[in-house]
Amino acid sequence: MSATTTTNGATTAKPTKFMGVCHWIDWKSAAVSALPDPTRVFSFLVMAIMLGRYAESHDWDASLLLTGFFLNPYVVVFLSIAVAVLRVSNSNSNAKLPPLPVYDRWAVEWYWWNAWFYHAVMDGASGSFQLVPVVVQQYQVLDKRFTTHHSVPWTVGAIELFIMQPLCLACVYCILQRHPYRFPLELITSTFQVMGMILFIVAEVFEGQLNVPALDPVGIPGNRWANVKLDLYHFTYYWFGFWFCNLIWGVVPYYRIVRAVQECAHALGAQKSK
Repeated sequence: MSATTTTNGATTAKPTKFMGVCHWIDWKSAAVSALPDPTRVFSFLVMAIMLGRYAESHDWDASLLLTGFFLNPYVVVFLSIAVAVLRVSNSNSNAKLPPLPVYDRWAVEWYWWNAWFYHAVMDGASGSFQLVPVVVQQYQVLDKRFTTHHSVPWTVGAIELFIMQPLCLACVYCILQRHPYRFPLELITSTFQVMGMILFIVAEVFEGQLNVPALDPVGIPGNRWANVKLDLYHFTYYWFGFWFCNLIWGVVPYYRIVRAVQECAHALGAQKSK
């Protein structure tokens, strides 16, 4: 779908050839439309793993889950801000516009969950500032750098909280409002996400993998792969938590960057041809 600018400066949803790298998907099919949003499914999985592991280590005390996550003031504030942005973005001003296609609805969910859950609650408030007990406990089991306040994950988490969170909320607003700033903002936001992922992974591998997973690191001095295992602990916190989860922030932003670059190039080309 290509952005078309109206006289008031907003972008409409005038259908043209979909731009990006997912041409092989039939976005108009009923099967694709019926699929659950992948970011939402992944986020519920991450949340379930964190809550389950925390509850297991605290004798399944439900009150600790309430105070340590669901009613934690930082979680409540960040989620409330994200919900408020959704409500404002879905205001009556865009009621006459055609519905967003599936791929744009998925983009909204990606940025929305990133804003309040991954960038704010997890990496920012918990990874850098140790404010949400359920997440903090799991991060300390995942990566020793969170306990020692290593400069790389601390800095990345702070950038996520103070820069990437508002950028993601701005992307949510611009996508739902069909605003012309949408693709430039996506380009900036996704580039931040890729850089955060690269810094987080590369720094640890370069330093010998002596911190992941925290209780039984893969690396030993002089050999960063000496203690590779496939047991439940390593599968959960190293292969899934450190590699799979982090690499998602390389794959998805790559698709967002390609789409944003193509849309910006298309818009600039249209301007020159006038």
